[in-house]
Amino acid sequence: MENKKRFLILIIVLAPLVIGGIVYYTGKNSNPSTEVISTTTLEKQIGSIKSIYQKNGKYYLDIDYVQWISNAKTCETRYGEYNNDYCIINDNSLLRTFSISNDVKVELQTYSHDVSGGYVWNQVIPLSIFATALNNSYVEMHPEYPARNFLYWITLNNGVITNIVEQYQP
Repeated sequence: MENKKRFLILIIVLAPLVIGGIVYYTGKNSNPSTEVISTTTLEKQIGSIKSIYQKNGKYYLDIDYVQWISNAKTCETRYGEYNNDYCIINDNSLLRTFSISNDVKVELQTYSHDVSGGYVWNQVIPLSIFATALNNSYVEMHPEYPARNFLYWITLNNGVITNIVEQYQP
């Protein structure tokens, strides 16, 4: 009798979890009182941004992913020479194109200087200004920021870029 009680309690406790897992896994909601959980895919990658452009009123970005290795010993062992305490590897020059969210946040590390001459870290600028700087038409006005020479971390939310952050390279 004791085993039957334990078994029933186990079923009562586990049944909602199993059913919820099936609804979550299949994405189908056969029970209107059960909420279907939507998944969000977040991904963070580093690369060299080759261009930013507008098409039908929407911004797009072409990026070549790289590997950023910040372990000096690994860099030396695998690749011989390296700069500072990091190395950058580009084993595949495939360009990937992504749409950019209208609410994208662009943070730069070396775009401006403060009054003491140091960089203004994590400076947020509008995407339109960043696109102009990256596409080289901004060089005459801001020659000390060669945007194409830097690497950027992009955050993708379901395949759409929601964040762009310059990787500082000493």
